[in-house]
Parts: sequence; structure tokens; C-alpha cells
Amino acid sequence: MVYGEPLRLPGEFLVTNTKEVDNSVDFVRNLRRQFELLRPVEGTRHGDNKIFVFKDLATATHVFVRHDSPKTPLQMPYDGPYEVISRSEKVFILLMRGKQVPVSIDRLKPAYRINDNLRPRESDLDDDGIVIVATHQNPDPHSPPQLRRSARRVRFPDRYQAGYP
Repeated sequence: MVYGEPLRLPGEFLVTNTKEVDNSVDFVRNLRRQFELLRPVEGTRHGDNKIFVFKDLATATHVFVRHDSPKTPLQMPYDGPYEVISRSEKVFILLMRGKQVPVSIDRLKPAYRINDNLRPRESDLDDDGIVIVATHQNPDPHSPPQLRRSARRVRFPDRYQAGYP
């Protein structure tokens, strides 16, 4: 609206087409022609997702299996490692809890294991089979104590003395 112009009703804002449809037969013919030109739109293919497969899965001796169910808090996303008994293009047969179970390849992830020849020596094992690892050597009792610039002796609290008496 501009100052000084006459007011218009809402219906007057739109320009009306003064050209009337002359003949209903022409209208129907034109409508049919327009509908014949309509073509369906190509649909999308949602089911053809590419599944990532590890290259090392073809040679892996052990694999992890992904959970596909809802997870509880702090639950690991993968179980395993499980031994591979046989493999085909889409399914691996795994030894899970003493049974041979077929598992789809899209749920698998190769498990990289440390060589078995890197076992600890018998002298490093205690009676229960737990590996004993020496964290620190005992300090030399003949070495002079550490001194600061002010010639004070350095003494750490007992809770920080990992294995020292």
C-alpha cells in the first residue's frame, strides 16, 4: 500500500485471468496430454549399502564378533577373539564357547594376536601362573642420597615409593 492510493480488498490483490476456458472438450484434451507427459521419478535403492570388509579377514585365524543388539552401559562393542573354523564368501564358522556357530561376515573384525612364542619364562611365573614383573630395582644402599640446591635431602612420601622399602 502506498499513501494516497485507494484501499483494496484482499481478493483484489491477485490478478484474475480474464481468459475463460472456451470449450470443455479442449480442456479435457489438454489435460490428458499433460498427464501423458508425466513420468515416474526413479526410486532410490536403500537396500544396496556397501559393507566394509577388512582385507585381513581372509587370512585371520581369530576374529571379534560385533554385538547387533542394544548395548548396556559399559558393554564392549565386540566379543572375542574366537577361532575361525571355516570361511565362505558371506559366512564364517567360528568356535564360540565350544560350539561351531555361523556368523555373517559384516559382523566380524580380525583379531591381531601376539605370537605364542613370546611367552614369559617359567622363572617369571608364580604358583598361580601370574606373571611377575619387576617394576623398579632397589636403590644402591651405598649411593649418596639425592640433595637439592639447598642441601636438603630429597624424601618422597611412602605412597609414591612403588616397591621401595
